[in-house]
Amino acid sequence: MSVLLTFERIGVLVYQRELTLDIVDNALSGPSVISWKKLAKTVFELRGSQSRETSFEWYQWLAERMAERELRTPPVPAYIEHADWKP
Repeated sequence: MSVLLTFERIGVLVYQRELTLDIVDNALSGPSVISWKKLAKTVFELRGSQSRETSFEWYQWLAERMAERELRTPPVPAYIEHADWKP
């Protein structure tokens, strides 16, 4: 439930433009996509049992946006992409 609620809130914040999709992509793209794959069935069952299609709608929206971005541009680990970073 904690994971569901966390990504639900992050999805809302991204949609409302309080948090950028780039920041979430850098920090949480993998966890959002992977956890959605594992929890989607649970969410769909929950929606059915509650007769409420809006349950965790923003989590699904966020994970789908992250998955789309990964299809267009495969993720590169930060330790590789930013190996030459200097403070």
